[in-house]
Formats: sequence, structure tokens, C-alpha cells
Amino acid sequence: MNKAALDRRNSHVSQWQSDKLLLGQCCGPDLFTAPCANLRVIGRPVLRGLDCAPGEYYSHIVTTGELLPGSVRIVANAASSRSGYFALLEWLCENGRQVSDISISGSHNASLQMLRTGQADVAAIDACSFDFLDQSSVTIVDRSRPSLTPPFVQHSAVPLEVDVLAKALVAGIKAVPHGHFAGFISSTKADYMAPQHEHTSWLDARG
Repeated sequence: MNKAALDRRNSHVSQWQSDKLLLGQCCGPDLFTAPCANLRVIGRPVLRGLDCAPGEYYSHIVTTGELLPGSVRIVANAASSRSGYFALLEWLCENGRQVSDISISGSHNASLQMLRTGQADVAAIDACSFDFLDQSSVTIVDRSRPSLTPPFVQHSAVPLEVDVLAKALVAGIKAVPHGHFAGFISSTKADYMAPQHEHTSWLDARG
């Protein structure tokens, strides 16, 4: 008999599009992209150890230099990432910075590496992921405004009621009292419709 095993060969996009996806996770802005069109939101986690309201998180704004130039080269893990992209755009706008170049790295870890190799000036790394990554030669200069944690999702074709899966998630989180998740909050897609893209026009008009 074959034993179940993790399969890391499929991309996260292909998993979101699979009608067999029982439980997954994505960024809030991902919910409004084509690959996630058939996903429904189960709820969102409460992350342990963050200095913000339950069910929210934030990003560290990081660089390798002591001072940022007035016009910066930014790097983000993905163009639909709340923690790596939109959080950074908000911070730059609030601090009067212009963007001279944008790179998409594919992961938070790759973004940090691009900072270390001088290919970018600044990045935003979600505070939970940052603890698990190589932090050498990078400095936290600030943090972003908080936003809702990435939602738990399920493909709409899966014949399982959302409430059933939500109860299972609650039970699973309680079973690991010192784990990464500290709780669960019921949520809907509408909760993530707050201004996730409010700085798109600013980005398009950047100097």
C-alpha cells in the first residue's frame, strides 16, 4: 500500500485551481486574481507572537544599508502578495519614497538574497516568515501597517461544508497549543475587499 506523502512538485497556482483542493492558503489580494476565482474562504488564522490585533499581521521593512535613497529599487516575493508587495507600496507612499525599479523574486527568502547582492534597496517580509529566514546582513528599519492574515481557502467544487472544515481547523489548532497558529477567526472573501490595491494608481504613475 502506498503511503501518503507531501508532493512539492505542483505550483501553488495549480493547487489553487485544482477542484480537489480541500484546504489551502493564499494572500488576501490573491483572492481577486483569476487562479483563485473558484476558491472560497474558510477563515483566517491568529498568528502567535505578533504585536498586533488577533487575526492581523504585518511586515518588516528591511534593507542592507543604513539609509534609503529617495528613489528606491524594490523587490517583492510576488505581485499579488499582501505582505511583500502591497504592504511595501503603502509604506513607501506614506514615507514619501519614489520607486525607480521593481523586481519580483518568487519568495521572501529570494528577496532577502537580492538585497544582500545589491540588486534591490528595500523589501517587505512578513513578520512570521522572517523568523525562519536567513537574516544575515539585513536590517529592519520599520514595519508596515497591519492587515488581515492570509485566509484559509477551499475549492468551491469540494463537497464539504465550510463549517465542518472550520471546526476541524479549530480543533487542530487547539491540539498544538504552542504551534505557529494561536487561534482561528471566521472570515469571508468580502473581508478582504478593503483597499488591497489602493496604491496601484500611484505605482503606475511612479517617477
